[in-house]
Amino acid sequence: MCKEFEVKSPTYKKFCEDFSVEEANAIMVAALSHGNGINDTKYGSDKFRWALTIVLGYRCVEKEVCREHHGITVPWDEFKKWVKAHGDLVNHDGDVDYLAMAAGVYNEYMPKEDDHENTIQIHTL
Repeated sequence: MCKEFEVKSPTYKKFCEDFSVEEANAIMVAALSHGNGINDTKYGSDKFRWALTIVLGYRCVEKEVCREHHGITVPWDEFKKWVKAHGDLVNHDGDVDYLAMAAGVYNEYMPKEDDHENTIQIHTL
């Protein structure tokens, strides 16, 4: 378990199993570094899922320069596949990068169903 951040979630556990605790910590540190008082007032029921939304919004894993800055080593393509398969962003109930959400960054991580209710729920506005 990630003692530094006290992250206790199935999402975090699965990420650690598939990558490493160090990689999960790098994701958490990156997300926390982008907290701005708007996107980090409510983590929701799964703090690691919140971290996934923030690093996606800020492109911390996508851009090589950001990966290097944050010490993230998981390849972008693997990270993206993992988030789609295990991130469960559709059930995230905390803050997100609201500009990224408005720009549609999270859309590709939502289930590909005809159900129009599959969007990140905003419970903080």
